[in-house]
Amino acid sequence: LRVDYNEFKNGNEQTRKLLIYQAIFTTFDMIAKKKKIKNLEVVKEYINKKIEELNK
Repeated sequence: LRVDYNEFKNGNEQTRKLLIYQAIFTTFDMIAKKKKIKNLEVVKEYINKKIEELNK
């Protein structure tokens, strides 16, 4: 997982959650592509919904 420390430290709670969800999504996306795992699509969809909720 990769999160910019300064953004995380200086951000509010919503920004922090958004950064974490984006990092998790990116990680699962890379794993799914590399290992060709389709079950991770469910996790990616859930995280995408959370990101959309936070962006509202």
